[in-house]
Amino acid sequence: MYKDKYTMMYKNKVVGILEYDFINHKFSFEFDKDYNDTPPYPLVRWGESMDSKIVEEKDIIDWLSDRVIQECRPEVKEVLSKLNLYDYDVWDIVRRNYGMSGDDYFWLTKDTNLDYKTFNTRYCFYNDITPIKVPPFPIIKYPKYFEIQQIKNGQKWIMEWI
Repeated sequence: MYKDKYTMMYKNKVVGILEYDFINHKFSFEFDKDYNDTPPYPLVRWGESMDSKIVEEKDIIDWLSDRVIQECRPEVKEVLSKLNLYDYDVWDIVRRNYGMSGDDYFWLTKDTNLDYKTFNTRYCFYNDITPIKVPPFPIIKYPKYFEIQQIKNGQKWIMEWI
């Protein structure tokens, strides 16, 4: 009911749907049945098949964590500032940068009409292209603790973008 949904892409191919239940703080992922390209490690580990694969939440969290700057890096405060974030939160960082990594061509989006060649960090770097879109990208503002309690008690939640 209160889930924030993103489409995971590999280049311009739909890999699957990543959902975050922001009331219960749980992730889930389901592969697109037509996707048969590069599997996203660690959602799929060596020797596993994507066919009927049930992705565990810990693997989703590992995948997300691999896509952000490590919290111990000295430049992390500067990065957070550029992303308009005040605290180090892996999921917020991933949402602000579409989950892009310099290591591969996977990314997350709410708009599957975007072309990765116009903004993907890795693609643009290796092809000497200036991206047309750069982070921070708008994200949904999740309710805080007391707002969550009110939602659980039946109060309607109004979605806001930040």
